[in-house]
Amino acid sequence: MADYQKDSTGNDGIGSDNQESQFDIQMILQIVWHLRYWLAISVIVALSVAFFYLKTKTDVYASQMMILITTDKNAGMSNSAQMSFIQDMMGVSTYNSLDNEKVIIRSTPVVQKVVEAQHLNIRYFSKQTFRSVETLCQEICLDYEALPGYNTNNLPLIRVDYDIIDSTRMTVTLTDNSLKRNGADGILFEDSVISLPGTIFLPKYGNLHFSYRPLFTGDDYSLLEQTTTPDDGFNYMTPGKHYILLYSPQARAHEICNAISVDVVEEGKHANAMGAGSSILSITLTDNIPQRAEAVLEGIVAQYNHQTKEYYTMSYTNTMEFIQ
Repeated sequence: MADYQKDSTGNDGIGSDNQESQFDIQMILQIVWHLRYWLAISVIVALSVAFFYLKTKTDVYASQMMILITTDKNAGMSNSAQMSFIQDMMGVSTYNSLDNEKVIIRSTPVVQKVVEAQHLNIRYFSKQTFRSVETLCQEICLDYEALPGYNTNNLPLIRVDYDIIDSTRMTVTLTDNSLKRNGADGILFEDSVISLPGTIFLPKYGNLHFSYRPLFTGDDYSLLEQTTTPDDGFNYMTPGKHYILLYSPQARAHEICNAISVDVVEEGKHANAMGAGSSILSITLTDNIPQRAEAVLEGIVAQYNHQTKEYYTMSYTNTMEFIQ
């Protein structure tokens, strides 16, 4: 038969445990009450930090595209039988490993061609309360025309701050950031009023062409209604202070190259379906504007295919001339 024990007061152990539990809870509540101000301040600080982080954080999107790399040395050549005979006879091959293809895809010359074709060296920003938000060309658009013979890769980073007066006028301030970093103010133009469309000529670099393009909205691309301020002034459609950054194509290409990653998805696994020696490369680009990232990836793939065809054609032509 089991023993049932009581404490010296004649009570069983259950009541003692309940008293200890209540005592522990009371102690915890007293400690929390004494620290109530610190706890409230900690919660407020934590929420403030989280709010500030979310307001200053720039959203970054990852766009991905996959391309098929045919690693057969004769693939894609118009005269594969002759080229195969020449390669076997001379012991050479035009085939590059996938590592080489990965380097070529994210190389500066390839990306710079895309930058120049899509004018990616011109970036538009709207300065908000906590951060600057990058946008596509909105209302005020910039086109850069270099001086004849000028190497655009030497172009410094030029910042264009502007205030729109109405759809035909704007105030512009141009700053050379490279001079500003060296201690000078870097001002090229300051508070100059120009007409739209209008041009600013920079003696060292060329022409900056500005134009006004009203915003469109909806599937039918109907024009947004222009509104006026209480003093009948022009109301710019997008809020905040605005500025434009003009890069050299090479500097902008370096930035994009750093945001590109190229990985091998499968190698040899799809040989039966796609031909022996076929592989897939995955190209990923991170950008804060997803539409631009997709356009850049499409441009890189098109430029890569173009240069690959030129390489094969030149290699075949040079080899045939050497044999003849």
